[in-house]
Amino acid sequence: MHTLALPTLPVKHARTIAYGLALACTPLAPLPSDAFTYDTQAGPVVVQHQSMGTPLVWPALPIRLRLELGGAWDDHAATALAAWNAVAPLFVQHSTALTVIRWADPAAGEVLGLQVAQTRKDYVTRSGTLVVTRATVLLNPAFCWDAYAGPLRSTLCQGQWEPLLDIQRVILHELGHVAGLEHPDDGGHVVRAIMNHSVSDLDELTPDDEAGLHFLYPAGAPAPSGVPQAVTQGHQGSGGGGGGCAVGTGASPDLLLCVLGPLVVLVETLRQAARG
Repeated sequence: MHTLALPTLPVKHARTIAYGLALACTPLAPLPSDAFTYDTQAGPVVVQHQSMGTPLVWPALPIRLRLELGGAWDDHAATALAAWNAVAPLFVQHSTALTVIRWADPAAGEVLGLQVAQTRKDYVTRSGTLVVTRATVLLNPAFCWDAYAGPLRSTLCQGQWEPLLDIQRVILHELGHVAGLEHPDDGGHVVRAIMNHSVSDLDELTPDDEAGLHFLYPAGAPAPSGVPQAVTQGHQGSGGGGGGCAVGTGASPDLLLCVLGPLVVLVETLRQAARG
């Protein structure tokens, strides 16, 4: 694993700020063997699509969730859930779970636009570290859905020729977000993975997806302890970044993180300079 060493000689504050800005706006160096990415914490900011640093994960397993898609859709979602559980016993269905997979409700303001699906996460602070406390997976009812294997299909949907979405591969992707995985291709990697930004002909987990899950939740790792101190703003993806899942390549909201991240670095550097 690559690490960054602190300088042993004094450095100018301007140079420190410049390095901080470059680091905040550039994906961190990838792990040697795998390309999976995840979220990390930079002060109060959630930084996406990283391959180094401490991942933001659930404090304890299994993750309880409930399915509210209805009818056979829930059966297909359960199949996707079982695929992840075959890699590691991560999820368990529970009727009162706060984490839910359901259709978005446009009447309630849940308009996903061109996004196929979106995963929203809430965090709490425990012992100074953010941990996931709840997730909501929303599927876009404006698209046409089915369940099938193999290459993506198209269909006549609402008078237009559109992609026919396979619910299992989409939920496979979103469950990866629930667990804490992000988009390898948005982190600058070229890899075959269900966790890539866009829905593709791939319909199953790959070794990279599995390696990512094992990295986030290594066997026997102790769960973080502590009492929740503060609820942070929900982590919401848009356009395919940060939990969103798109049919085609879309714009990522990482520009916002690229602005907030450097500000955090800048404020901290100026604070240290004032103390010095």
